Amino acid sequence: MRSLKLLPILILLLDSCIEKLEVPSIYTTSGLVVDGLLTDAAGPHTIKLLITSPVEKDLDVIQYEGGATVSIVDDSGNVETLKETEKGIYVTSNDFKGEVGKRYQLSIITDEDRRYQSDLIEMLPAGEILNISYEYVPNVLNPFDINQPQNAVDVYLDGVGIAGYPNRMRWRWKGIYQTKTYPEKRVKITPGGRVPDPIPCSGFIYTPVAGLIQVKDCVCCDCWPTEYSPAANVSKEFTPGTTSFTRIFLARLPVDMWRFYTKYYFEAEQLSVSDDVHRFWELIESQQASSGDLFQPNVVQVKGNMRSLTDPAEEVFGIFSVSAVSRKNLFITRDELPGPFVRMDTVVADCRAYFENSVNQKPPFW
Repeated sequence: MRSLKLLPILILLLDSCIEKLEVPSIYTTSGLVVDGLLTDAAGPHTIKLLITSPVEKDLDVIQYEGGATVSIVDDSGNVETLKETEKGIYVTSNDFKGEVGKRYQLSIITDEDRRYQSDLIEMLPAGEILNISYEYVPNVLNPFDINQPQNAVDVYLDGVGIAGYPNRMRWRWKGIYQTKTYPEKRVKITPGGRVPDPIPCSGFIYTPVAGLIQVKDCVCCDCWPTEYSPAANVSKEFTPGTTSFTRIFLARLPVDMWRFYTKYYFEAEQLSVSDDVHRFWELIESQQASSGDLFQPNVVQVKGNMRSLTDPAEEVFGIFSVSAVSRKNLFITRDELPGPFVRMDTVVADCRAYFENSVNQKPPFW
């Protein structure tokens, strides 16, 4: 995340000609970014502290704020002090969780004794997810590349809120699927030609005499990657107090041999959010929706609900959310989809490294 202090762009139209586009220097500030969520589910709950980066720096290198004292205080004065597990990552104890109706405040003291705080935020009820449904949608993807998936599965949610509450909601999801790679099929080029070069985790070894033989089980052939909702998805501002949410679009999943090698696990969450958190995610949603527009409002600074006690003029970014959560899941199996499935290339790699967010332990619900 970066803070853009000034980006005046001026296009002059004179006699139907476009003059040179002038982009003056972009001034940046360094500030704290807070990414935190407390729910009524069992912990641990995580607070991440980051630092904004000037645009001339490599934005792929994330800077974390380490060495801080981070705590969550409730309206009864109870304090939960978080533990820093790695630089900038702070977690609660496993048994700590929020309660609907109580209010919570995040407090941060950096190692330079700079102090930050959120408001006291009430945890509101999240209602319930009633149903998750999906539809097979043919010929909606990659119209100009027949080697890529053409068909998709669209996933929808039906839910309800609680009468008498504002029922401002945010929806998110995660998906888990099984993959298989063949690290024993890796080869290398030698003066004598191509010879097997199995990855050690495959359990295979190669010798010129015995050839390719398996000596132990493979630990990097079968993996379960996890993917997460990439977009902000919140209830609309013009419907406060709504108690029914019908056919909320959640995801479009490409139908390919990776995601549907066997089956796809889909888990949806409905989270209650406060007014300021709702506005924050609405701005994020608006920016994501306009990302293809030349005049997108990405220079708008999306601030959250944190403030500096040390310097009230200091800009603080990010958000601390306090949310109750309702969950529901389903499996979409390969047999339920008509196909056809685009066949993927055989991968001769460690599946844990090839697929993002991938583990080699089968989920307990699989």
